[in-house]
Amino acid sequence: MIGPDRDAFGVSYRKLAARLNAKPLTDDAVNEAYLDCAHWPLEVVDQALEALRTSSRFMPRPVQLIGACQDAARRHASNGGSVPDWVNHDERRYFCDVCDDTGFERRLECDGTGVCHVGRCGQNEDADHHKIRNDPHPFTRRCACRATNPVLAKERDAQRRPAEGERGGG
Repeated sequence: MIGPDRDAFGVSYRKLAARLNAKPLTDDAVNEAYLDCAHWPLEVVDQALEALRTSSRFMPRPVQLIGACQDAARRHASNGGSVPDWVNHDERRYFCDVCDDTGFERRLECDGTGVCHVGRCGQNEDADHHKIRNDPHPFTRRCACRATNPVLAKERDAQRRPAEGERGGG
């Protein structure tokens, strides 16, 4: 979602609470839910809220809201959902600002204590009892958006489809 979608999300989320007879939501609660869903397009979040409206008996916890958004994004991508029109790599506007639509978080820094889980980082000595020097270093990891990012889904679909000339004729 982008900035102007915050109000539309708030209205839909408050409708969900009213439908489920939950206590009225505070602005902080709506803002926290918005932040949980902010990296999905509004149409995907609306589909998730509609699914929760019809299937939930109680107000969903944050993890349930996120799961519903992931499910809606998968359905959206598999039903031919398009890349949002506001994604423009030339102007550096991305679907996911964490990974810039690469599928990998970048600009992460390990302090040498093993946070990165790479190689022997965080160990004090190797098998031969030699001291291992663990200096701070950069690392990458898979981004949480990999399964639901429509830009990455479009790239995966393009790679799966064989080119016209590669199809075998019978």
